Amino acid sequence: MTSSLALLVLCLFIGSVFTPSLVQADLSIGESGSPSQTQLLQPLRLTLKDALAAVLDNNPDVLLYKERILEAQGHVRTQLGAMFPSISADVRQTRRTQFLGTIGLSPMRTDPFSIFDARISATQNLFSLSLIQRWRASRESLRMTEQESDAKRFDMMATVALVYMEGVKAMTAAGMHEANQRTMEELLETVRQRQRGGVATGLDIARLEAQLASERQQGSSVRYDLEHATLSLINLLALPTEIPLVLADAWLTTVEAVPTTQRAVEEALNQRPEIQAQYTRVKVSELTYASITGERVPSLVAQGDYGLVGNRWNNTLDTYNMGLVLRFPSLMVPNAKGVSPRPEVSGGKNPCV
Repeated sequence: MTSSLALLVLCLFIGSVFTPSLVQADLSIGESGSPSQTQLLQPLRLTLKDALAAVLDNNPDVLLYKERILEAQGHVRTQLGAMFPSISADVRQTRRTQFLGTIGLSPMRTDPFSIFDARISATQNLFSLSLIQRWRASRESLRMTEQESDAKRFDMMATVALVYMEGVKAMTAAGMHEANQRTMEELLETVRQRQRGGVATGLDIARLEAQLASERQQGSSVRYDLEHATLSLINLLALPTEIPLVLADAWLTTVEAVPTTQRAVEEALNQRPEIQAQYTRVKVSELTYASITGERVPSLVAQGDYGLVGNRWNNTLDTYNMGLVLRFPSLMVPNAKGVSPRPEVSGGKNPCV
């Protein structure tokens, strides 16, 4: 009995010593974690101008079209590079033995000999209608992609502006309904005091209570509209979902003159980038078709190489080869025995060493 009582006293002593330190540690952890939480919950005041700038920097659809522009620019450089000279170099050192045949049953061969060959070759398309049209089509395709990107930017900016104005409208309506509720609550209190004095009736109180309930219901509805607009803006701007968003602009009471319907349609047909993109898309199709039909037009290619040939690298002579190649498309030309492809016609100079 005495030992168990002593053990109980010892446990109480240890608990009284370590419990304050544990509580203090928990409080310090909570205090250290609270700034980060409050920092995450800092409200973001957003103006319409800031929203329009943010949608161009953060919206995934806008960023996707920026990547498509880079892709189209790379395609233009690829098509342009096909018309640039193609240069290659080759260095070889070989040792050969040639077979001369057999005399009787004995094979005859030469003694081993070495060959050193170093060359630089170049090929240049002087005229190729198909390559030119492909390059022009790639440039128009880049222009079409840029116009589609502008159309997407304008559409996203218009969407953000409409959602922002819906939010401002809901915020203004919420403030109006709150002001009406305060006014009706004061009026209801006044009517109740008059009822106690025998001036007002219960019907007046019931009517005001019904109007107050209607204002509360409408206030809840516009607050829902404000929350919906806020979440839509967060989605369009690619912001963190837990951030509180505050619309900083106020509702405008004056509206500028709106153009007539006919004038607006004419300006849209002349200025809207998606309309211009459709025209450019037609031009891209025409140039692509022209590049395909241009393959039936003969092309002119210049070829040449320069090198050193000998048995060793320090015992060589110069050699070069130059030529112009006129390439005809693979059309089938009828002859006496049937059909045969047109050959290439080339001319050049190839001196012997």
